[in-house]
Amino acid sequence: MYTVLIVDDEFSARNLVKLVLDWESNGFEIIGEAKNGRDALEKCKTLHPDLVITDIQMPVIDGIEFIRQAQLNDNPPHFIILSCYESFSYAQQAIKLGVCDYLIKDLLTSELMQNTLKEVIPKLKAPGAALPAKTSATIVSHEFEEDFNKLKTIYPSQLALVERRLERLFAHLFTCNITAAQVEIHNLYYQNFSGIAQYNYLNYINSLLFNWILDECLKHKIDHQAVFQCSEIPSNILLNSKTPDEACASFCFWLDTLNNLLGERPKYSSRIQKVIDYLQENYCLNIGLSSITEHFNVHKVYLARTFKSETGTTLVDYLNTLRIQKAKLLLCISDYKINDIIYIVGYNNPQNFYTLFKKHVQCSPTEYRNHFMKNKMSVEIISKKK
Repeated sequence: MYTVLIVDDEFSARNLVKLVLDWESNGFEIIGEAKNGRDALEKCKTLHPDLVITDIQMPVIDGIEFIRQAQLNDNPPHFIILSCYESFSYAQQAIKLGVCDYLIKDLLTSELMQNTLKEVIPKLKAPGAALPAKTSATIVSHEFEEDFNKLKTIYPSQLALVERRLERLFAHLFTCNITAAQVEIHNLYYQNFSGIAQYNYLNYINSLLFNWILDECLKHKIDHQAVFQCSEIPSNILLNSKTPDEACASFCFWLDTLNNLLGERPKYSSRIQKVIDYLQENYCLNIGLSSITEHFNVHKVYLARTFKSETGTTLVDYLNTLRIQKAKLLLCISDYKINDIIYIVGYNNPQNFYTLFKKHVQCSPTEYRNHFMKNKMSVEIISKKK
């Protein structure tokens, strides 16, 4: 049986925690209560709880300072914050302190608390309490992918919108429309989630953006330090930003810098730009050169020649590249089976897809998905690949 200390200056809030579920049947015993941070510090020394559920805004010593001081003790407990406030600053400090979760009082349910405790139990079994979060230049996409999938079960409609925004973002990046891409990044950053869920969500978005920028640097032999303007990849950007706006602005700046380093992008004629826009919207359909020329009422040979002249690639190759890019995105952001992805991006022949994917990506779809999940891209790895 794991022991729990409840810390809140309001009796009704402490009572809410006690009554929200049957603690003993979930393997926990509430052994004490405290009205403020100072009282809680004393209770931690005498009761030695395994888990502390604490408010933030309290008299004498607030929740954040209480956690900070409690972690200086030998064998400190694990912590869950239960607050009335969905504050970026509070969540940021909680992450830095290694808090297990950040819950909102108004959203608290028996099911939510039960699920939270299930995730906390493995940490309680491990030796030693949670330590403050470490900052690192390593991007661990696998962890963020798991958090993103958990959010899908809590916010299904909101995350469906996010996935559509991600598709638009990578479509704009693919066509080098940096201004439109920056708009989508802003849209992605302003999704409303609660507490640490916001961090989990933004870290996943960050991992996708960081990896895309790094891939572009590798592809075009650009030193990533010139883009990030520092010697290490600033992947702990959320912990170092005062607000989400600041982190968002950083990505927009890096994209702009990368675009400038890549040089001026080609300006397409009105007709070819319309064809490109059409491909972006309809790549998932059974389209080809014949159907496209019919849609635009233009001669097949003329369109093929003009498209190749302006873009440097054939229309069919452009469409295949676009579809493979979409497939790569779905392999990263969804749990669709590969055979489903094949048809989602517009292919009717799986073998044709596998051949094209390997040609474009130099690995199979399964290998690509596994690589993304396990990817820990560091400055050293990038240097070796160069």
